Amino acid sequence: MKVTNKVSNVLWYLAILPFLFPFGFADYFFAYKEFIVLLLGIATIAIIAREVYLIIANQGKMQISKPLLAILVYHVALLIITLCIQGNITQGIQKIFVTPALCFLLDEGCKKNNECIINVICDLLIVDFVLNLFVFNQWFVPKYFLIDNHVMFIGHIQTAAEIGILGLFVAYIEYSYGIYKKKSVILALLSVSTMIYSQTAACFLGLVVIAIFLVLGNFDGIKRFINNHEYVVLIIVLLVSIVMINITKTPLYKKYGSIITTSLNGRTFIWDVGLNLFQAKPIFGYGAYGVLIKVFWTAWSKNDLGFNYAHSTILQLLLDGGVVLASIFIFTVALYVKSADKKLKNNNIKYMSHILLLAFLSVGMVESLTEYYYIFIFLSIMLHLDEVAKIKCYRN
Repeated sequence: MKVTNKVSNVLWYLAILPFLFPFGFADYFFAYKEFIVLLLGIATIAIIAREVYLIIANQGKMQISKPLLAILVYHVALLIITLCIQGNITQGIQKIFVTPALCFLLDEGCKKNNECIINVICDLLIVDFVLNLFVFNQWFVPKYFLIDNHVMFIGHIQTAAEIGILGLFVAYIEYSYGIYKKKSVILALLSVSTMIYSQTAACFLGLVVIAIFLVLGNFDGIKRFINNHEYVVLIIVLLVSIVMINITKTPLYKKYGSIITTSLNGRTFIWDVGLNLFQAKPIFGYGAYGVLIKVFWTAWSKNDLGFNYAHSTILQLLLDGGVVLASIFIFTVALYVKSADKKLKNNNIKYMSHILLLAFLSVGMVESLTEYYYIFIFLSIMLHLDEVAKIKCYRN
């Protein structure tokens, strides 16, 4: 039995590793990038093959939760939009197929052995963060990972906020199990250190949001409001996101334009160009990686043709699939929250999941969350937090 469990644990490490593999060297070495793509391809094919086998073994019967179905609908919609508008899929293969495969993998794993999945992700993140902070850092390897060049060992510095918040989430859940407390504390410290080390506005925004709501959580009324009215918070974040990408059109910008532009590291220029592109195709957008944003500084950068990254989740969704895709994604997130809250009875775990989701979405105001896997890993784990509460109660 112990041998079987050890083999199972090793398989989970191998299955999840490709999705948390450090991407930093891929910016410099094509072979390294191709190796990661190969790992992701093998993992995706293996997951799809396993799902097909299970469907056949169960005589066509397959149980799929509503949130997972929504994830599938979101990616199918992105696939259809991309094919109809572009006529083919080039760069979008990874974005369209890999993420839903990961969600299926985590959904099944969390149902059967949530504790194992949390432990595996915890270990992988600790390794990533240790290597990023203490081995392949800007002091030891300045040629590749100087922060001013916007690249770290784990990937582009814009990922630091997302992977850091995921690390804090996993650390809290790991701590809640009550068996790996020391390791969870180490992960939490490494997560915060990585966010600070990246020196990005998104990381500081995420940390400030978390700190504020940790303090506010000491007031029962506020905690109860966040737990019972999470949709109000989600709507507020959505509205603020929309205002943010339209900020150059506000009276506030006319008065403090230079300060706002400097504080946002030039994102206002990106958002203006992105909004003009969206207005040209508002319903279905351009498909995955179907349009390039070209601002004035691209003329003297290596991306002289422009880039697709919109530095805003809502704008990224509007460019990828217009109002249609953005609406599906918003509905998907809401469905995950509703389904998780319906099952989870522990108010402390529920509150932590809510404020960390809020931190994620706050970061999403200035970064494109859907370009990476971290938000999807977070949602997949959050959906099964009731298992954490059950195990904690059982052990106590």
